[in-house]
Amino acid sequence: MVDRQADTVNNFIWLLMVSTNKSLDTMTKNIQELKDSIQFTQRDMDDIETKVSESSSCHSDLGKDVNTVCQGLVTPDAKAEYLNNQSRGNNFIFDGIKKSAQESWEDSEGKICKLISEGLGFDAKAIAIERTHHLGKPDPNGKRNHPVVV
Repeated sequence: MVDRQADTVNNFIWLLMVSTNKSLDTMTKNIQELKDSIQFTQRDMDDIETKVSESSSCHSDLGKDVNTVCQGLVTPDAKAEYLNNQSRGNNFIFDGIKKSAQESWEDSEGKICKLISEGLGFDAKAIAIERTHHLGKPDPNGKRNHPVVV
C-alpha cells in the first residue's frame, strides 16, 4: 500500500511538473511573440521619427524660402513706389496751353519757357527742362487743351 501511495504521489507530482512545463512553454512563447512585436513596432517608430525629422527639416526650409520670396515681393513694390515718387518730384503741370497739330517736345518746351519767362518773370534759361509732353489724347474737335507735364 505504501508503494501504491508513493506511485500516486509521484504521478501527481509528475502531472504537476508536466502542466507547469506546458504553462511555462506557453508563457515563454507568448513573451517571445511580444518581444518580436515590440521590436517590429520599434523599427516602425524609428522609421516614423526619421520621416518626421526629414519633414520638419523640409518644412523649415520651405518656411525660409517662403519668407525670402515674400520679402522679395515687398521690395519691387517699395522700389516702384520710390521711383514713382521720384518721377513726380520734379514735375510741373501747366494747363491751358494750346497744342498745335504736329507739335514736338521742343515746341512744347519753347512754349513753356516763354510762359515761365514772360508770364511768371523767371529766367527760363536757368531752369533745366528734361522733357515736356501733353497728357491724354488730343481732342478731335480742338475744344479742349491737354495739360503739359514738364
